[in-house]
Amino acid sequence: MRLTDAKLRTLSAPARHFDGAGLYLELTPAGGKYWRLKYRHGGKEKRLAFGVYPAVTLKAARDKASEARRLLHAGIDPGALRKSEKAKAAHDAVNTLEAVARAWLAHQSGRWEPITLHRITTSLETYIFKSLGHRPVALVKPGEIMAAVKHIEDAGAGDQTGRVLQRVKSIYRWAVTSDGTRSTIGFASMRSWP
Repeated sequence: MRLTDAKLRTLSAPARHFDGAGLYLELTPAGGKYWRLKYRHGGKEKRLAFGVYPAVTLKAARDKASEARRLLHAGIDPGALRKSEKAKAAHDAVNTLEAVARAWLAHQSGRWEPITLHRITTSLETYIFKSLGHRPVALVKPGEIMAAVKHIEDAGAGDQTGRVLQRVKSIYRWAVTSDGTRSTIGFASMRSWP
């Protein structure tokens, strides 16, 4: 028998309460109420967590289960997909444009006088980091870089425009050549930059 909102509100005994097609609400002895989906992929039984009731409603849990079944029907393991998405999000979070640029600055610092390092760092902080620094480096589009550079020119700092663009290009070249996992922008999309 399928679960209902009324039945969910009255559940108290630790057990698995099934809704159908593998979806169930697991009540723990500590009082936790966790949505789970039991499924098979590659001949193995697996489980997928959907969150805690009542924050995740019955309808939301059913929607998530339906999406997971759609993925399974397409031959995709929803649990493995979720893990890879989390890994990518974690990777992107530490590989922002600013983080990669600061690593590039550290790499280059031995080649420059302290005043040069300061000047280059300040130009990136002023013109690039404020608008794009928080973004994953692999997701920043060349058009966004060009818009930031155009903004420099529009602000009356035309002498900085070419320098900042050249520095950003150097950051991306370094990111691609020093650690291929750091950026997937590649040289092909960089060629479209002026």
